[in-house]
Amino acid sequence: MSAQYEFNEGQNSVIQGLSYKLRGVGIFLMLAGLLSVLRVVSIFFSTQEAISAGAMYILAEDSLIALIIFAVGFWMKRSSVFFQLIVDTKGNDIDNLMHALAELRKFFTLVYWFIVFSIVIILLGIVSVWVLPSIITEVGHIPIR
Repeated sequence: MSAQYEFNEGQNSVIQGLSYKLRGVGIFLMLAGLLSVLRVVSIFFSTQEAISAGAMYILAEDSLIALIIFAVGFWMKRSSVFFQLIVDTKGNDIDNLMHALAELRKFFTLVYWFIVFSIVIILLGIVSVWVLPSIITEVGHIPIR
């Protein structure tokens, strides 16, 4: 096996700082996601009355958001482990860097698709609020022979 590139002290210092920040943000997001799920579960089970469809939709939406927040935190925390391995080990810097980047790619892929989905929802909202009513109004004023 050929020797891999080894980062120097200055580069390791930058990587270690990034690892520390990723770990902190990851843990915070995982806890926030977990607390949000627990909040939704407690609301669901503490309600004595039947939950309306609207309230059920909001609880489902909150649960999904909480799980996404937890997943983002998990991938950040996992990425931090591989960045820290770059600093702590010798001979595997490039492999560890590629593992760390793969975990970050999962996070950014999720964010990318969330943005695409949000844009589609916004465009559908614009069409349903501004375009469709004007089409319906115009059709209503067409004289019929």
